[in-house]
Amino acid sequence: MEPMLAHGDNLLINCADTLPSPPDIFVLYDGFGISVKRLEMASQLGLHQVRISSANTQYSAYHRKLSDMMIKGRVIWYGWSIG
Repeated sequence: MEPMLAHGDNLLINCADTLPSPPDIFVLYDGFGISVKRLEMASQLGLHQVRISSANTQYSAYHRKLSDMMIKGRVIWYGWSIG
């Protein structure tokens, strides 16, 4: 998620909020690994489809069925070390 988030940043996650509506940044397991991505429901693609995208433009957005991923929670705060 660079430049928004970098490796080693601290995240505060609301683990009770696992539905990507409204769209926001989430921690998820998408079948490839644990990652932090922007998620949004993609109703135009069909029922329960989620668009997964990154702030890093080197990575293309992709779609997964909501049932094919485990959303761990919504990122509600992040911070980094200045030293």
